[in-house]
Amino acid sequence: MHRKLLYILFTACSTHISAQESSLLLNIAEHDNRVRQMRSYLFDAPSLQVLRSNKSLNDIRAGYSHRSASSATVPEAGDSEKTAGIGIDSYIKNMNVNLSSTTLWGGASYEHSKTENIRFAETNDADIVYPYITADCIGGWLKSELYKFKGGASYTKFSEKLNSEMTYAIEGEYSARLAYRTIDPRPNNLSSDFKIGFGFGLMKEKYFYAIDIALGKYKQTSSIKTYDQVSTPTFFHLTGAGNDYYRFRGDNTSSYYNGKNIGATLTWGRKDNIGLFASAGAVFSDVEKIITSLNQLPLAKKKNAEANAKVGFTTRGERTEWGVAASAKIKNTKGTENIFGSAQDNIYPQIAQQQMYGDFTFETNLSATIQHRYGKGSLYASTGIGNIVQEEKYESSPSRRFKADILSSHLAVGGNRISGRMMYSIGAEAKFLSSLKNDTEGGKQDFNNDEIYGAWLWRTEYLGNSRREISAEASVEYDTQKMVSIYTNLQYNYQHYRKLHHQDMITISVGCHF
Repeated sequence: MHRKLLYILFTACSTHISAQESSLLLNIAEHDNRVRQMRSYLFDAPSLQVLRSNKSLNDIRAGYSHRSASSATVPEAGDSEKTAGIGIDSYIKNMNVNLSSTTLWGGASYEHSKTENIRFAETNDADIVYPYITADCIGGWLKSELYKFKGGASYTKFSEKLNSEMTYAIEGEYSARLAYRTIDPRPNNLSSDFKIGFGFGLMKEKYFYAIDIALGKYKQTSSIKTYDQVSTPTFFHLTGAGNDYYRFRGDNTSSYYNGKNIGATLTWGRKDNIGLFASAGAVFSDVEKIITSLNQLPLAKKKNAEANAKVGFTTRGERTEWGVAASAKIKNTKGTENIFGSAQDNIYPQIAQQQMYGDFTFETNLSATIQHRYGKGSLYASTGIGNIVQEEKYESSPSRRFKADILSSHLAVGGNRISGRMMYSIGAEAKFLSSLKNDTEGGKQDFNNDEIYGAWLWRTEYLGNSRREISAEASVEYDTQKMVSIYTNLQYNYQHYRKLHHQDMITISVGCHF
């Protein structure tokens, strides 16, 4: 009799453990659902984190990546990079009483990297401050440390007055990057980016309606020193399209950037994450460059205006789910340079300003994804086609202009399978960008520095010519039966660009989910 009771108890416990392990692996697989990822950008909004998933999931990881190129994609990217890092991400659902719930999410990470052969860029975050980069013709390696922190919370409560669920959300994000070199020229840069977002959502019957507002502040201090008095390089304050502010060339190497941004997003869809969904948003930002070594001289300022919209439809059957989506994004950048009079007591009085730089980008995209579940696994396929139109110009005499029209397409396939306490996942993706138009106006004789002109051509050759990218990944995850799973992930990426050049990147990471 006692043996029978022990057998029944053991069987019940084993069944419970099996259910737990299956639940954990299935939860991980659901968070990686490719059809759901068509809506993943919606969950960047604080007010919609409550709909991201029905279950909590946390991730701790460590990784290493190595990138090697025959020639850098663009000068500031460098042709080789080694990165090691650690990170944690958390998503916690907490159901309370009185028809209310809270959702918490956050993350933190640290990365240390060394990039080789950076050219024509001695400042951080070229993607943010471009075209107003401090540059020289020497360059070299650069070590960098990147810290990121993010946290948010939302509170959802049923309102009898409105007969709806109301969500209030807040999110904060901060990142800091330190970059330096210990041989001439020796940049020492520190940049920080702080963002805070607020959201309000209303869930009535089957649908949700949300509005989110984000504010941000960006700063960077940059100082470049040289100790070799024999061969001190000339430093340039680039102004875009192969130009620089000629008057302040030389040894003015201390500067800082001051920027801010504000954005808003409206979102609508079904709260069960199927059916139609739509969103529209706009972001306005600016960054000003100030030369510290010239008594805080405000050299130039760029302003960005960006608008985006996306509409889609997803559906879910017993085993198969699929979705389609269309999106569009417009970004317009304008750069204004300040004009100064003769210096008085080492102070340059500002006498005028003129808009000189412009960059306009228009992107459209159509995509479709299907995922089929079988037993304890799933297969997916995704494809898409799009168009990218870009025009960069500098209003000088003669004017400098770059125009590109790119047709983009991609195809991705993959799947996963759960076998006992193991989950195996694989995936592959191919992206193609085909050049329909690539025009550059402005000959070599129109520029006052051959090397800066060459750096601009380098950039336009990458953006304007056809390129392709192939990537693959594989991962193995093991459930320890202690509410924790451990995994390892391997990724490979290959890019071919500028007609003759290529780049390889391999990333390996290990971590645990719980």
